[in-house]
Amino acid sequence: MKHITKYLIPFILLLILAGCPGAIDSLVYKDIGHGYIYHEVVNLPTISNKLSDKSIPGVVVSYDYNDNFIIVLQKDCELPKEEEYNLIVKGKYYDLAIEEGNSKYWIIVHSYDSIYGPLKKEEFLQQRIELNIPEELVLKKE
Repeated sequence: MKHITKYLIPFILLLILAGCPGAIDSLVYKDIGHGYIYHEVVNLPTISNKLSDKSIPGVVVSYDYNDNFIIVLQKDCELPKEEEYNLIVKGKYYDLAIEEGNSKYWIIVHSYDSIYGPLKKEEFLQQRIELNIPEELVLKKE
């Protein structure tokens, strides 16, 4: 009986956490190199450096990366008022940012640990050329 209880309690806790809305949302992350992570907290995607305070503000709409660079398309918009807070919980803030937010571009250079941005599209394209960012890195939702 003790053997069953040993595994039953963690299993029940896992089921409870999986059933709670938002409980797992903050666990969505991907290591994208050199301390940078893509993560979602309450359905708000962002990129930050877990080793420093560097981050991309706003909503990350698209990104791509390799061993040398991370390129990011980010949009921002005003946070909903308190009475509209459910928009954030249901992921609507992300949709709102895509529809209404201003597009901003960012480039993270691993070798310098530098972030270029926010950039307008023309500035971003020019910076890509100057930094020799490979064409294989593509932002999918431009």
